[in-house]
Amino acid sequence: MLKTATGLVIESYLVASSTNLSINGAILTVRPTAPLVGETSYRVEFSASSVVDLAGNGFLRSTDYNFTTRATGQTLVGTPQADALLGGNGPDTISGGAGDDVSAGAAGNDLIDGGAGLDAARYNGSRSHFTLTKTSMGFTLTDTVGSEGVDTLASIERLHFTDSNLALDLDGHAGQTAKLLGAVLGVTAVDNKQYVGIGLSLLDAGMSYEQLAGFAITGVAGSSHVAVVSLLWTNLFGSAPTPAQAAPVVALLDGGLSVGALTVLAADYEVNTEHIKLVGLALTGLEYSL
Repeated sequence: MLKTATGLVIESYLVASSTNLSINGAILTVRPTAPLVGETSYRVEFSASSVVDLAGNGFLRSTDYNFTTRATGQTLVGTPQADALLGGNGPDTISGGAGDDVSAGAAGNDLIDGGAGLDAARYNGSRSHFTLTKTSMGFTLTDTVGSEGVDTLASIERLHFTDSNLALDLDGHAGQTAKLLGAVLGVTAVDNKQYVGIGLSLLDAGMSYEQLAGFAITGVAGSSHVAVVSLLWTNLFGSAPTPAQAAPVVALLDGGLSVGALTVLAADYEVNTEHIKLVGLALTGLEYSL
């Protein structure tokens, strides 16, 4: 007899003839007619002598087997708007769709696909408790301490932990921010979480790559074309340019090229992307402060 933990009978079986029961050696398998509810306690009761061994020896007394079903996963689908999607204790499937969504899979091995927009996944643990691995579809994030399992992430641009934040879109705003920091402030600035957070917030709010580049370079070098070229050259090549080296680049600015456009060229230059280790950042993400 299959019952809930409170004693409600779900169904009963005739041991001799029920197709819901099967015995293989010392293993008795009970297959309920309908699926049981996840995360719920049940018990199976066998009356005395309802089951016998090959020698004809039956149970001498009634026996109860108590068990709890494991958590079942949820399927959550977002709207075209900005959604907050919260999973349960099972293996959830979360699809954000359009909009800037925030998802939290909670416990279990979850699949989280942010879809279009600027999407984030939130975790209840410190960054050091999780291992991030790049995959062909995005990332996997493994909780090495708690119960949040191994999550598969696709189209997720941001991760929020209890003690830090991680930008994963190194092919988007995170990459643009890192490259501009390297070109304008030098390679060590990429490790400044506050600077990274400022750059991300401006780009995420709608500022273009070139606009942010112009804002950053004039904030550091001022409006002098010579000073702009000198700063970018120094950060790229390690020393200030000679007048002869600087002259053709200054001429481009004097001829109408914007300082923002020139700074983008410097930021995207291979020397700069190698300095900031952009390829490595694409594997690890870029830490930032809110």
